[in-house]
Amino acid sequence: MNKENIIKQLTSIDGIGKAKAEALYNSGFTSIDKIKGASVEDIAKVKGINKTLAEKIKEHFSTVKEKKEAVEQINKPKEVESEEKPEKEEEPKKGEEKSQKSKKTEKKMKPEKVGNKSKT
Repeated sequence: MNKENIIKQLTSIDGIGKAKAEALYNSGFTSIDKIKGASVEDIAKVKGINKTLAEKIKEHFSTVKEKKEAVEQINKPKEVESEEKPEKEEEPKKGEEKSQKSKKTEKKMKPEKVGNKSKT
């Protein structure tokens, strides 16, 4: 990531303008990984950055990482294990009989009417 991108990400944090972002960059925080790897105290040593703002910076990049990981988990294909999720019963092909379980469920859910009486 280049300097412009780092500065842009830093200035997206409330309380950090271009001057503070450049001060951070010029103090050796030239990548997001370096900021993440630094302590709050190290970040607070930069001119114009107090401990509260340093904590905010660390929290911002920690939150960004967590959001990214959450999105990756959502988009990650799920592996289905037979122990955790029962297999869904497939619909019978045309002309095939439904299983006894399906017939019972169907009768409970939708009783067929024959004449005026309900068939169960």
